[in-house]
Amino acid sequence: MKKIYKTLINLLGLLLVVSLPLNQVYASSEFSEPLSSNDKAMLKQMLKPVINGISALPYVATALAVLYILYAGIGFVTAGYDTAKKEQSKQAIGLTLVGLAVVFAAPYLVQYLMA
Repeated sequence: MKKIYKTLINLLGLLLVVSLPLNQVYASSEFSEPLSSNDKAMLKQMLKPVINGISALPYVATALAVLYILYAGIGFVTAGYDTAKKEQSKQAIGLTLVGLAVVFAAPYLVQYLMA
């Protein structure tokens, strides 16, 4: 038991030593200054992978939802006379559809709130 605590303390100490240089961040400009066109182009280039990843999320969510609905459907069909398993499968399908609705409605909700 003492060996586990000693290892944990050593790991926390190592994490502290490694993270100390990371907490000093120096900004090169004021936030009140407008961005130059070069800075805007650089920011757009830096955010391109993030935007591509976010735009792929609905497709990934849809594929996972279809697989989970198939899994729940198989659970519903194989439940036989067990009403608890049937209800659990129906609930899983319903919650998956609600989750998909949230995923597809989120961009519109954000756009409405930001306007």
